[in-house]
Amino acid sequence: MKHRPLSLSMLAAFIFGIAISLPLQIMIRFDIPLTDPGAIADKLAPLNWFVLLIGVSLAALVWRAAPAARILAPVFLVILSWNNWLVANLDPELDPDLVILGTAGVYLCMTVLLKPRIRQLMLSPNSRWWLTPARKRIAVPATVSLMDGFGELDAETFDLSDGGVFISLKRSNWSEGPGFIPRRAFSVGTQCSIKLMLDGERTLRGVARVVRHADARGQYPEGFAVQFEELPGGNRQKLKSALS
Repeated sequence: MKHRPLSLSMLAAFIFGIAISLPLQIMIRFDIPLTDPGAIADKLAPLNWFVLLIGVSLAALVWRAAPAARILAPVFLVILSWNNWLVANLDPELDPDLVILGTAGVYLCMTVLLKPRIRQLMLSPNSRWWLTPARKRIAVPATVSLMDGFGELDAETFDLSDGGVFISLKRSNWSEGPGFIPRRAFSVGTQCSIKLMLDGERTLRGVARVVRHADARGQYPEGFAVQFEELPGGNRQKLKSALS
């Protein structure tokens, strides 16, 4: 999925709003200025802190569609319900019916996490494409070498991002390793050194790790993707220039 579902974005913002509303309520109720955070913190009960911290954490997880959100969401609802029940019973100025209605509204909004599409999204991290760095189609000479010095592959890039590069095997040449084809030599998880000839004057060098292999499909050639782990010196700046 290329874009984060709007329902997830709205739910994350809603949960975050609930979390930060507690100190805002304290500010309004006791007329404490924003410039006095210590006084605000002193008025927050331990249960308030739990709602605040768990709420902010849950909002971040929902924003990323992380699987852990499905575990933390029930915890947040229980803590929030407990907090609201205490408030409704201890504060005579609040209408208990409004507190119950507001709590029910939170439960209703959280049903977004039960939708089949959202559940599938959270269970399949690879489908969250909006978290993947934007890639630029670029074909430049690439040399990928095994760290143990066993051999190296002369090939060409297919696309490049600030997180890694896809190496095409369409026009590749394997050396110093008879009997080992690139797919076997560069298995998933293999650490390697990489050199990209960006142009006549710029050569990018770094350390990367193979994260996936792919067969030829559509416009994509057969090849493998590596994720950058180390780009020492000015190599990071060279990468940014190549992507601009």
